Amino acid sequence: MRENETLLLKAPTKVATSNTGAYVDLQGYANPGGREIKFVLSVGAGTTAGTAGGYIQSAEDTASTGVATVCTFTTQTSAGGDSVKYGVVPASHRYVRLMSTTQTGKNMYLACHAELMARVSP
Repeated sequence: MRENETLLLKAPTKVATSNTGAYVDLQGYANPGGREIKFVLSVGAGTTAGTAGGYIQSAEDTASTGVATVCTFTTQTSAGGDSVKYGVVPASHRYVRLMSTTQTGKNMYLACHAELMARVSP
């Protein structure tokens, strides 16, 4: 049985503002178009603890053609922790990204990854 692989959407970083993540290519994975993908947002307190959260978007290309929200994370407090969500990326969408939100005037550590199955040729 093939195990899920981890695809990093955002490396652990201290962020002080909401931001638009870079698109990550899903080519080579079996999930788009019907199988759920597990998305995990990890949050930790920064030097001025506040709240942070975000959502996952998918699109056909890196120009955001057909952009759609796949799932929305629960907002985490300064205590931090993980928020786990599952979402189905439309078959025509090849790219996903994290759109993160951080409380105004605060900073938090954020990281995000997806767990999905690699496509394998027999």
